[in-house]
Amino acid sequence: MRAFVGLLLVGTLSLATTAQTPVSLTGRVERVPSNPCNGAATHKIACTEILLRSATVDLTTWEGRMADLSGESEGTLTCPLINISDAVAAPQSTSTFSLGGFRINSTVIFTTTAPVGSVVAYFFSCEPGFLPIANFGTVQLNPLTNFIFWQLDVSIGVALRTVRIPNVPGLVGQVALFQTAFVSVTPTLEVKLLNAGCFTIQ
Repeated sequence: MRAFVGLLLVGTLSLATTAQTPVSLTGRVERVPSNPCNGAATHKIACTEILLRSATVDLTTWEGRMADLSGESEGTLTCPLINISDAVAAPQSTSTFSLGGFRINSTVIFTTTAPVGSVVAYFFSCEPGFLPIANFGTVQLNPLTNFIFWQLDVSIGVALRTVRIPNVPGLVGQVALFQTAFVSVTPTLEVKLLNAGCFTIQ
């Protein structure tokens, strides 16, 4: 895990531009909102500011679905745009559920599908970001703004983590932004950044 965090820091310091950079990432595809910062975008990754376009993949068929996407960056650090060349259903991802509707003092369940025996890591940040890390995927949080490592779990094919939202009225309206990753050592070493997720505390 220390090596993984080190890679994030090295990538942050060395990445000067995203133009023409190969990118892979996991995320839920959404239709782009009105007036995106890059008019070529048709879609985006949920809970992030990462924009998408494609001349070869029909992104409308992926709306609302979790996908492993690959392509080439055509944007900037402040307005990331990826030209998607390939999309497949994501075999690993994280989702959240709260019977209490993400209200203060309610319980949130994080469910992550990951290889058996892998270690799942959870990260939080105050802002979305964009940082491709070689073949590991993409950091979709801002690693320079209150980037917090939160917890580790061991997967049995799925990893569950339960947390109670503090009963603090000042949290109402705040957005919880997170991303997960896993490290697997068998049958081969694999490190993969999964999707970003978010929920608004009510």
